[in-house]
Amino acid sequence: MGTGAGHLPEDHYSFEDYLALEERSELRHELVGGRVILMSGGTRAHDQAMFYLAQRLSDASRSTSRRTAPGRGASSARG
Repeated sequence: MGTGAGHLPEDHYSFEDYLALEERSELRHELVGGRVILMSGGTRAHDQAMFYLAQRLSDASRSTSRRTAPGRGASSARG
């Protein structure tokens, strides 16, 4: 969809036109001074996969952070 240095053929877009483009595009863009510039990376499928992965990693880190290290549980406390 992008041409040249990431610019679309029409050089100046309104914010409304930009939003309409983003709704129907599989690629991600940013609007800078009326110019629509193709962003590297993320398609919507990529974003969904990354969100899922981040969520799973977060869940896993929470479950492991609740475990106590050997010798540091309440039963080993001396007092």
